[in-house]
Amino acid sequence: MNYIYATSSFCLFFHALDFLAITDTYAELRLVGQMKSPLSMPFLSRFWWSWKLILTPRGIGWTHEPTNVIPPRPKSQSRISFIISQLPSTIILIFVADAANLLLRSHPGFLPGGPSIAEVGPLMRYMNVLLFASSSFYALQLQYKLFSISVTAIGLSHPEHWPDLMGFWSDAYTIRRLWGRTWHQLMRRWVSAAVRRLFSATSKLLGRWKSGFFLSQAVAIMIEDGVIALGKRAGVRDGTFIRSLGYLWTASWFAFCLPIWIDPYFHDGMATSKLFSPIGGLWKGDWTVNTQITTGSLQPHTNKDSISRLEES
Repeated sequence: MNYIYATSSFCLFFHALDFLAITDTYAELRLVGQMKSPLSMPFLSRFWWSWKLILTPRGIGWTHEPTNVIPPRPKSQSRISFIISQLPSTIILIFVADAANLLLRSHPGFLPGGPSIAEVGPLMRYMNVLLFASSSFYALQLQYKLFSISVTAIGLSHPEHWPDLMGFWSDAYTIRRLWGRTWHQLMRRWVSAAVRRLFSATSKLLGRWKSGFFLSQAVAIMIEDGVIALGKRAGVRDGTFIRSLGYLWTASWFAFCLPIWIDPYFHDGMATSKLFSPIGGLWKGDWTVNTQITTGSLQPHTNKDSISRLEES
């Protein structure tokens, strides 16, 4: 839970910094079709305008919406139709996210006192990083789906304001495209040139692991852009082989840098909180995620059990 609180505070800090210090919010930001300044609106209208702005970090429905990098919006439809259309994918996501989470929590490297997920052979290091990325990817997508259904059902939003949170894995053949298309764009606005300067200056105050990781992504992207530019000058053209090299490069980069970032969090107990587990409940009647897959079955475990097994091995 400390990780969740820290991450939320971290994002809220820069989100607020963007709207309160970096951007002239009332002058620069507009809803699509909005003609007059928020300053001329009554208080309640201005409050609702601000509420919409805070709830749409990707700028959906605003003039600054990055339409070229986020998934397409759902078509205009009734709330009931939208909710019904979202149910099949949401149910699938519930089980996919749960399976990924159970697999992650069955791995000693993601438990307190466990080894680094990098202390394995090269292939398993790639697999460990993929396991973490998949667990995060589908869990975030599921939370987003459930939230979109909820706020649409009670009339606080419209169906067309809820394009998918995540893009396609097939787009992740460069680091830039992974962050810019495959992953969510919730931090896109405040990760701007001006904010990055403040980000760097305050990194020591907000935690070297998290800020250092994201700053390293910027460095890797700059190097990547340079190599791509040189390749284009040399006449290298995009194709299946080049994209295959791109996937390998992207996977290798995260196999290198992710363990450095996430090891401390998991060894501090990030994956030990209890969460709802439909697979555990249907399989063994254990509806919490405080379980471990061993010898083909789900077995309840505690942190002490995990550490004891590691010591015995």
